[in-house]
Amino acid sequence: AEDLGIPHWGGLTMLVSQAAAASERFTGRVVPQSREDEIERTLRREMENICLIGMPGSGKSTVGALLAQQTGRIFVDADAAVEVHAGMPVSEIFRLEGEAGFRRRESEVLGELGKRSSLVIATGGGCVKPSSKWAYCFYGKSARLFGYGRPTALPGCRSDGHVSGSVALIPAFCGFDHSK
Repeated sequence: AEDLGIPHWGGLTMLVSQAAAASERFTGRVVPQSREDEIERTLRREMENICLIGMPGSGKSTVGALLAQQTGRIFVDADAAVEVHAGMPVSEIFRLEGEAGFRRRESEVLGELGKRSSLVIATGGGCVKPSSKWAYCFYGKSARLFGYGRPTALPGCRSDGHVSGSVALIPAFCGFDHSK
């Protein structure tokens, strides 16, 4: 809907409102809008994926595993998932299919991961190339992106860190100096 310019929003707001209405009928007590908003924020935070984007050797897997442990999420290394999906190492994919073949496979895997919730996903910087359609891997869900670089370096980003689509960018990661 967003790509077509059609006004839309996720169904979570409606579900929380329905639950509040049911609670009001069952208990006879009014659920304040502020409580509905708090519940929705909490649910979104628990459901969204956290994505770490960076160059090889930048620490995504180390930080991702620790972050998953700290937040009670599942850690997924996108390259490892591509290898399982392809049945061969990334180096072999590049040798046989080139970067285009790897990016195609990576997009497929990220698309599947994006259907899941509460993951910490580590992926390389190439996934945000304009041609990769990287935002589709989240299927309209919210995700927090962490990366080494200015937010405006990512396609679809505005200077305030918002990414087109429903993907929010948090540009602070591992002490990155944003003043440069």
